[in-house]
Amino acid sequence: LAYCSQGRDINLDVKIVVGYRKFCNKLWNATRFALKYIEDFQPTPTLLDDLMVSGKMAIRDKWMISRLMKGVEAVNEHFETYKFGDAQQTSYHLWLDDLCDVYLELIKP
Repeated sequence: LAYCSQGRDINLDVKIVVGYRKFCNKLWNATRFALKYIEDFQPTPTLLDDLMVSGKMAIRDKWMISRLMKGVEAVNEHFETYKFGDAQQTSYHLWLDDLCDVYLELIKP
């Protein structure tokens, strides 16, 4: 999908393959890290509202929720306008820049 916005000719660059390999490794490590903390987690339909009202969410959690909401909004807009490459880039940057580089570093013990 990263090549959707370029056109018909695709020149495969080894640097791009290596970059996405590193991204997949980061995806794997972030998922493993998160799974350690959510073993017995049971979500409810009103979980987010309950947490926001209770005042128990840290500022870093509220920040991540706001970034997630903006990201989902942007991805939905890109899908509605058939801009699949932009949707992929938005998802990529949300995961890499906001979640992995900032949020996970803030919540690490």
